[in-house]
Amino acid sequence: MRIVCAVDGSEYAQWGVRALQALAGREPEHVVLLHVVDPSMLQAAKGKNPVAVTRALAALDKAGTLLLREAERSARVALSQAGTGPRTQFQTVLAHGPFAKTIARQAKRLKADLILMGSRGLSDIRGFLLGSTSRQVAAIAPCSLLVVKQPLARIGQVALAVDDSKPSRAAARFLRTRILPESSTVSILTSAESPVTDLA
Repeated sequence: MRIVCAVDGSEYAQWGVRALQALAGREPEHVVLLHVVDPSMLQAAKGKNPVAVTRALAALDKAGTLLLREAERSARVALSQAGTGPRTQFQTVLAHGPFAKTIARQAKRLKADLILMGSRGLSDIRGFLLGSTSRQVAAIAPCSLLVVKQPLARIGQVALAVDDSKPSRAAARFLRTRILPESSTVSILTSAESPVTDLA
C-alpha cells in the first residue's frame, strides 16, 4: 500500500504520523510524508516588498524541510514500535500550492492508495464556511482518505456505514483488505427511511 501522510507541524498532524503504527499490520510498501507551503498566504505583501516575500518563502521552505525530517523520524519510530520489517520505503515531499488541492494532486501523482492526515475535528465558523482542509481533500481526493481525530495506536473498533451502492461496497472491500487487522471488530450500520403514516 502507498500512503501519503500530510504533515504541517501541528499536534494533529502528529496523530496522523503516529497512526502509521495502526496500519503497520499491512506493512505499507511506501510512505510519502508531504508538507505543503501555500505561497498565496504571502500575496498581500508581494506588491509592497517582493524581496521580503521571497525571503519569507525561503524561510517557510527551510522550516518545512526540517519539519519533514522530524516527521520521517516519527514515522520510522511508529512503524518500528509495531514490529514491522524494514521493507517500508520513506520519501519526503515539499510542495507549493493551496493545501487541499496540492495534497490531492500529489496523491494522484504518487499513485497513493491512501491519504492519511490528522484533524482537530472542530467545527468552527471559519471551517464551516470555508471547509476544513480534510473536508476539502475528501471532496477531491483521487483515493481513500483516513482522517485521524485523536491519537490512534491500533484499530480495534470500526463503525462501517453502508448502503447498496458500488462505492459503499468498494469502501468495505478497501477497509477489509488494506487497513483492518484481523483482530478488529466491525459494526456495520445502515439506515432506512421510515414511511410516514397517519399514526405518525
